[in-house]
Amino acid sequence: MGPPTYQSQHLFVDNLMCPTTKSWIKERVSILLRDSEQETLLLRPSKVRVKDKFIWLLKKNGDYAAKSGYQVAMMAKEIPGLGGDLESFNWFKEIWNIKCGHKINFFLWKAMVRALPMNELLRTRGINSASLRPYC
Repeated sequence: MGPPTYQSQHLFVDNLMCPTTKSWIKERVSILLRDSEQETLLLRPSKVRVKDKFIWLLKKNGDYAAKSGYQVAMMAKEIPGLGGDLESFNWFKEIWNIKCGHKINFFLWKAMVRALPMNELLRTRGINSASLRPYC
């Protein structure tokens, strides 16, 4: 069985599983998840074929809610070491190391360099921003 070809930048559990034995393909896990190989191989995959999906572990139904995200952020600020020292965090250096989608990395970078097309920037470019996005 050769390496999988990916249509997108997403990696699903299914890409790491043998379809007949329903067990990990250790070579793929080793190559694609080097940093978390040991932890991944300790997980017991389900024998039942279930579609992959993202879940928010802090809600019983698995759906993310801004309210629970805010609560986690507030808890992180209160627990020493968990929230990190935001004063010393170098966003310009670390923004590309944040483990999230590339679009989010790019959005964060654009926000840091003030390159988001907000009203003021659009006006300087001669674009009537009030008619386009009144809330930007």
